[in-house]
Amino acid sequence: MLRVEAMRDHNVLVIIPDGPLESADFKFLVKEISPILASKGKLAGVIVRTESFPGWRNVGATACHLNFIRAYQHQIDRVALVTSSTFLRLASRVAHFVVKPQIRSFGLAESDQALAWLEEDRGQTVLRRTVLHNAN
Repeated sequence: MLRVEAMRDHNVLVIIPDGPLESADFKFLVKEISPILASKGKLAGVIVRTESFPGWRNVGATACHLNFIRAYQHQIDRVALVTSSTFLRLASRVAHFVVKPQIRSFGLAESDQALAWLEEDRGQTVLRRTVLHNAN
């Protein structure tokens, strides 16, 4: 099960898993993220807050998670993992090789720092990407 909170004034979605991830969680997440993307075009960031890695209920849930990432990764600038999970901290260091959003991990007591990171340099990042794109 997932709990999702939209921080609309920050253009950030907070996701809090409660137990192993299920296929229905990602269908629910699509329903939550779609109206935000329709009005804003993209998210400044996503905060995933969990003490430990919840895992997936089954292979179908893993496939739904991967499909969600594939479908929405270009509409999310950054992902902050607020966790004490060693696995998630290591995953955040490797993930940048395979997904578009910048990913960074923070300790459980660092939610404010995670939000600040999601919001920092947003204008400069967009400008830098535009300049690089136009240079090609």
